[in-house]
Formats: sequence, structure tokens, C-alpha cells
Amino acid sequence: MNIFGVKIINYSRKDILNKCFDALIKGKNGEPLFVATLNPEILLTAKRDKKYKEIINSFHLKIIDGVGIKFISWLKKIKIGDRMTGAYLAEFLIKEAEKLNLEIGIIFNKNGFSSEREIKKYFKSRDNIKFLGLGRENLKNDFKILSKAHLILVATGHPHQEKLIHRHVSRFPRVRLAIGIGGTLDFWTKKKKRAPKIIQKIGLEWLWRLAVQPDRFKRILRATIIFPILAIFNKKH
Repeated sequence: MNIFGVKIINYSRKDILNKCFDALIKGKNGEPLFVATLNPEILLTAKRDKKYKEIINSFHLKIIDGVGIKFISWLKKIKIGDRMTGAYLAEFLIKEAEKLNLEIGIIFNKNGFSSEREIKKYFKSRDNIKFLGLGRENLKNDFKILSKAHLILVATGHPHQEKLIHRHVSRFPRVRLAIGIGGTLDFWTKKKKRAPKIIQKIGLEWLWRLAVQPDRFKRILRATIIFPILAIFNKKH
């Protein structure tokens, strides 16, 4: 399927997990796997930002995170693959990387909801995880601290996190997999509360977020109203 020029391949949950696990077990000669977790906001940004669209399309694996994308595939009667949240995949990747004794790097926003202390507290006693906090001066930061990381999770929000992976992480000599995980750290540190699992399962997590974070109204409006209207009339599929 193609939405706004972003190509989406019909992968099952098993396919996604197998591809990610295969990337983690590959040695230094294996090609790194870059993963994008697609939601309506990312696709809308790609629609108006040609360079960002090219970066997203260059990623080897694009998974469906937002339920709105599944809704569009249902309307158009096009198979689009299974939905998997970035938070779930990030947890899977960390567990598998630790089993394989791999180094993990986490890049986060210094000015985000979760402080560096809170993030490190969540991962306490896990010496295989290194942290890099980015501020407004992000391009001047020293990335050497993550130079030995095999798995890198970038939690700085779109489109910054995908651009960062494309520009910087691709240079890391040992990286096997890199993924943008958006606000996942805020769920882990409990700065933000996730919807109950039943609400996640039926695809109404956006409604829960609107209830607990009314300031997200404009973002939710774009994802639930503007995106479906534009995507329905998107000719490329």
C-alpha cells in the first residue's frame, strides 16, 4: 500500500519480530535495520515534507502503529499488515538485546516530559544501556557515547528522530538496529498514562489521550479527521 507516497509492506506481527530479531543477531557485517513506526501524524508530515518522505521510505522496515492507517486500508480493501505499537516493539527489542548481551543506546529529549534522572531510574542497574540527552543544540552533541551501541532507541519525536537516525546513527560502526519510539519513554517513566489494554485493543487510544490530555486536541484532530479525509482520496495505493 502507498499513502502519500510512503510505501507500506504487508507484514504480519511474526514477520516484524523475526526481522528485528534477525537484525540483532547479525554480526558487524550485517546491514543495520532502520525501523519507522508509522502513524497518521508521521504520514501527514511526509506528505508535505519531500525530504522526510524520502528518509521514511529509505527505512528498511515500516510498521503500522496508528489505528487510523488500518482504518484506511479497511476502507480501501487493501491488505496492509498487522498493527504493532512502537512501545511494544521497543520492549521486545530491549529484552532480546539483553539476552544477546548487546549494548543499547537511548537518545532522548532533554526538554521532554521525562527528565534524565527519571529515565535512568527506570533503567536502574542495567549497565548495558547508555543514554544521550539532546537539547536545542542537538547537532553539536557528542555522539561518541553511543558509538559501541548495537541497538539504538531514539525518543525525540517525529520528524526529528527519523532524521537523526538517517543522518547520525547510520555512521555508528556497531549498530544493528535503530528505531524511533516517540513518547514511549514517558509511558515507561509513568509521566504519561497509557490507555487500558482493552481501549488499546479496539483502537480508541486516541480518545483516551484526548480525555487525559485535552491540549492534544489539534494533534488528535489531524490524526482522526484530517488524515482519513486526505488518505481516502489519496490516489496512490
